[in-house]
Amino acid sequence: MQAVILSAGYGTRLYPLTKTTPKSLLPVAGRPVLEYVLEKLKYLELDKQVIVTNDRYYPKFLEWLSEYIPYFPTVVLSDRTKNEKEKLGALGDLKLVIQKEGIDDDILLLTSDMIFSFSLNRFINAVNTRPRDNWILLYKLKTRKEASRYGVAQVDELGRVVKFQEKPSEPFSNYVSFGVYYLPRNKLGLISEFLKTHKKTDAPGEYFQWLIENDGLYGFIQSGGIWIDIGDKHQYYGAEEIVKKSRRLLWQR
Repeated sequence: MQAVILSAGYGTRLYPLTKTTPKSLLPVAGRPVLEYVLEKLKYLELDKQVIVTNDRYYPKFLEWLSEYIPYFPTVVLSDRTKNEKEKLGALGDLKLVIQKEGIDDDILLLTSDMIFSFSLNRFINAVNTRPRDNWILLYKLKTRKEASRYGVAQVDELGRVVKFQEKPSEPFSNYVSFGVYYLPRNKLGLISEFLKTHKKTDAPGEYFQWLIENDGLYGFIQSGGIWIDIGDKHQYYGAEEIVKKSRRLLWQR
């Protein structure tokens, strides 16, 4: 299995902090956000991890990697975009990584702008019960009201995701997309198939709904634990205090 970490966004909601520094390399309690994610990967069995970024931030990632000691072979790849209008989006970047790196393996896909305390091992254990199917990690929020800021999922009694919608005004569930996905090798061709008829390459929620209708998607629900989604300045500045208070929890397996 290979990990693909998405970090090609321009972080416009955090300007001017992200004018020259990618959101995932902004420091929280003395460490870049990205390193909190990578620390959770070191307990998994990975052959390689690929970080995809853009031309603006590419030198910053190379500088970071020259000082960071990764647990797995690590590649930093630029999608060659230079601004918000050119960006390829999450699915476009994923397709690029698969092509450029010649990936013919299962993929653990992650966003890079989050900090969380719980292990990914339970998710991978669930995936291993159906390793030839697509999976999404879902986080159980305390209330449905909070869910309107995220992609919301509905799951049946067998664990199949039967409905998915990005940022609904009236959430139908409190299970939200966490930013971690499992895409098996035998299903990678579906990405190109989807992109032939859908132009929104930065709308993974549309892809998940398409999978529900055309193939299948399973969900693992994470209940409890710390999750900090760093989407704007308020969340970023708030993360500092949370991390300092919960440092022990954040570094646990």
